[in-house]
Amino acid sequence: MNIGVPKAKAIRVLERALKEMPELLQQHQQLSAEYTEWLHDTNEALLMIFDKQRAKYFSERATGSDAQLLQETVRGFLRSLINQVEAWAEDSEQASSPSVRTDSRKVFIVHGHDEAVKLAVAGLLRQLELEPIVLSEQADQGRTIIKKFEEHSEVGFAVVLLTPDDTGASRHDEEPQPRARQNVIFEFGYFLGKLGRRHVRAVVKGDVEIPSDYSGVLHIPFDDKDKDGWKLKLAQELKAAGLDFDMNRLSSSG
Repeated sequence: MNIGVPKAKAIRVLERALKEMPELLQQHQQLSAEYTEWLHDTNEALLMIFDKQRAKYFSERATGSDAQLLQETVRGFLRSLINQVEAWAEDSEQASSPSVRTDSRKVFIVHGHDEAVKLAVAGLLRQLELEPIVLSEQADQGRTIIKKFEEHSEVGFAVVLLTPDDTGASRHDEEPQPRARQNVIFEFGYFLGKLGRRHVRAVVKGDVEIPSDYSGVLHIPFDDKDKDGWKLKLAQELKAAGLDFDMNRLSSSG
């Protein structure tokens, strides 16, 4: 069963809807305002968790003239959904990220102005027989930049290169700090939301500022003098995320 939110969250939402269902469903053969509001909120929750068909099925059976029968029907339907989620829904990060393609061999490289780091990472991916996706190398085809970016973001992993291309600081700071370019930070956040943390890794060169929302998450230091170090760490992250390649290729060409 595919659901649009993590399994635990789906169960919590359904159980809360069941618990908060108003006891008094009708007053003088009319649906009470309390029940009508609950019905709307529950239908929105079902649309978030399941497909439109289940939400429509619920809405069709959540109104009627027999209050007692209606209450039993709706409660029974919600209990059935909870049982289905518990029994069949996948309990994994991918349940909340349906667009993640762990079988894809494509890896998007988010980069700034440091060509040497970009070429080094792209070379490693090709060595592992993966396909690096660099936006500037893709045909424009008359598209806007954001449209081009979206269409090439269907990948299995994203490597974000945080290199000290810009400087910046809070107005309260005296000295500006090395920072990655704004487009890099934008695309970094995009892929974290689209793929999840497990499928995104930052490669950091030098003493560059790390986005505060990402602080504490381990990243990969780039050191061109210690090629085996960063290459091995990145390859291990790619393998752990489910990309299919032979780790032995890392040492086959030195």
